[in-house]
Amino acid sequence: MKNLTYQTYLISCLLLFGFGHSFGQVDPALEADLQAILDDNLTAFGLKGVEATIILPDGCHWTGVSGVSDPNSTPVDTIRKWHWGSVGKAMTAAIVLQLDDEGELDVNDPIGDYLGVDTIPFLDGETTIKMLLNHTTDLNNSWENGSELWNAVWADRDSVWNIWSVLEPEYRAAGEPNPDLIHTYNGYDNYLMLGFLIEEVTGQTLDELYTSRLFEPLGFTNSVMGTQGIDMTDFNGLYDGDSYRGDLEHNSYMSTRGGGGAHLGSSHDVARFIRAFHNDELVSSGLMTEARQSTAGDPTVVPGTCLGTLSQTYGYGTNIVEYTDGSETVRFYGHGGNGLGNSLAFHNIDENFTLAITTNDFSSSAQQGNLGLFMTLVCHIWDNWPQATCVLSTIDAASDDFLIYPNPANTVLNIRTSTTPERISIYNMEGKRCLTATGGSSLNIEELDAGVYVVKVETDRDVVTKRWVKE
Repeated sequence: MKNLTYQTYLISCLLLFGFGHSFGQVDPALEADLQAILDDNLTAFGLKGVEATIILPDGCHWTGVSGVSDPNSTPVDTIRKWHWGSVGKAMTAAIVLQLDDEGELDVNDPIGDYLGVDTIPFLDGETTIKMLLNHTTDLNNSWENGSELWNAVWADRDSVWNIWSVLEPEYRAAGEPNPDLIHTYNGYDNYLMLGFLIEEVTGQTLDELYTSRLFEPLGFTNSVMGTQGIDMTDFNGLYDGDSYRGDLEHNSYMSTRGGGGAHLGSSHDVARFIRAFHNDELVSSGLMTEARQSTAGDPTVVPGTCLGTLSQTYGYGTNIVEYTDGSETVRFYGHGGNGLGNSLAFHNIDENFTLAITTNDFSSSAQQGNLGLFMTLVCHIWDNWPQATCVLSTIDAASDDFLIYPNPANTVLNIRTSTTPERISIYNMEGKRCLTATGGSSLNIEELDAGVYVVKVETDRDVVTKRWVKE
């Protein structure tokens, strides 16, 4: 990669600002306002349960939930997962672009250089990787209501598919020619092929690639790939309008998503990703500039929002949403998703502001409701921008409310904070993460080499770091 790794960047920041630094938290008044927006607007927008994360310019974050996960009124929570649908296309695009940075492929290469197109019906070997990224291919969308693949997947909900079997001839059909390379969004096949591509180029599975290239470097705490199905008890419920679907199996559905959207996780993890992606922390700035260029085609226009009329175009795995504020054009970059729910995740580069939101209802009305709630949150932040800063943390790294002991230590390291840590990470002085624990307050550190380390402790409101010595 041409830019600093996430871990090296983190340690650089720690060296710059000093150990024991606490990154602060969202203003409690703003937190209360944001939670009230979720609670007060849930019914108005026709939603059952939601989770949202906002990351402010200074890096502090707020995550809120509201609503229920089932007809028994079990509250949604931040422990169980959500399906982010096509937001996963941005993740797949990020890996493709990383491989371009590394010289393993070029987005202008024909797909036939990497995949055996003779065995994939209706895939033209001259189709370029770029065409798959920006949806300008002539591939037919195999995943449509009533298609052969659709019927086969839903015929046996509990089965786990081998993803390559979706390429069987009975599931494939010819698409419409697209000689002018006009953007025509394909919800399934283009990114399905990109998933196969990155597996072929690297010799790794999607699960391994997402974990090693995204989940681990970005410090995800609650994300998995659903390529082997899904345990619905680990999910924040599922509705289709007023019809509860969380008691049905969805293994066949999840195991056939591939590179187009198999990610299951939290809004916090997704917000971290979309922010890092569009802050050029994962891919070189040159490629990201290219990725954020609009593809030829008529924009999608969304009138009547609190920001006025929105215009949406598409780049590489990226929805480009913009509106005019006086003489200024304001842009958000990200992706939406419709799968086992509806989701949106977007980042504004100029203000370094990020918002990810998801709901457990996959109906079209919930899609509109989720957009309405997303816009309400954005507009509240925009209207109260002076309040959108991080305030002094409630944890003082030098106080008795935050202790790392013993220091030095050689077997077990204990953490004491005023709130239970969500995650504890230990980094060496080269920026490599050596150890991570979630949901506890102690770590077995016997296997670590002797030396100086940085301990990073994350709670629901704070991120605190402190230098520590392993004997």
